[in-house]
Amino acid sequence: MKDVAKVGYPRKGGILFVPALRDIRVRIAADPSWVSDFEGSLPKALAVSEIIPLLHVTSSLAVREDITRRAAGSNVEPIAWRRRSQKTNDAEDVFGWSEEPKTYFYAGRACPDFGGVVLAFDSECEKSRKGSAAPFDTGGIIHGHIAISSGLVDPDSLRQFVADSQIDIVQWRENFSVYLAAYFFPLQHYWKSRPYRPDPDGIFDNSCNQWRAWVFEILLEGLQDFGQAVAWCGSRDNSSSIRKALINTVSPFSFAPYAKLVDRDLCPGGADDYIEVMEDWVVAQLVL
Repeated sequence: MKDVAKVGYPRKGGILFVPALRDIRVRIAADPSWVSDFEGSLPKALAVSEIIPLLHVTSSLAVREDITRRAAGSNVEPIAWRRRSQKTNDAEDVFGWSEEPKTYFYAGRACPDFGGVVLAFDSECEKSRKGSAAPFDTGGIIHGHIAISSGLVDPDSLRQFVADSQIDIVQWRENFSVYLAAYFFPLQHYWKSRPYRPDPDGIFDNSCNQWRAWVFEILLEGLQDFGQAVAWCGSRDNSSSIRKALINTVSPFSFAPYAKLVDRDLCPGGADDYIEVMEDWVVAQLVL
């Protein structure tokens, strides 16, 4: 398989940024023990990458609006989209991304900071859609959630770092398999621990950083149809309000795609540990 990207590139202040997947095979080949671990893990990592679901965390309001809007056949932009966090809008402005609607996911992981409901989607949601992936939370780079050991850098450097770390959506699963096999041994450590090998920028070894510094983030253009979720889970109050919306939707024909969501609730009635419930379900599907 081709290496993911080009060689490293210099930035202002003499700092050398080399995103985690650049020249990864060359770096692995230089360490015999890494070669052994990588080659042993890659077959399973390939299998995991093919089926790992995308997880999206949002509010119960956003889910309820999606249910009622789509059931009514409305093309009106949902209110929840216009209520996106200012941090998200600010990060996209820094990156120079378009103002068109986008949906953010993590590969197999979820963060409760973004809402009280987590939904899982299989690879079908990626078909015929434009998008990209990155081996970290892109907004976290801008908003200080991810520390770069090289020290403080200027916004232009950070913007370029994010831009050069982007992977086209049609290639992200293949790249994720290499990333998973290279940095997580055993593979379960993607969920339970941290990378066991350093990345060129020192992000992984920085004790200030947590899992959002090495999770795969996926961005898909357009609003996600929540009716396509293969599983979902919410906190107690959020789960209850969504189930009521599902039951009270009045158009049986239009409601049909969403009726399945009632049975795809991993914790009917909700759960305080809804994120853990979802991630445990993901790991179980992958048979790690």
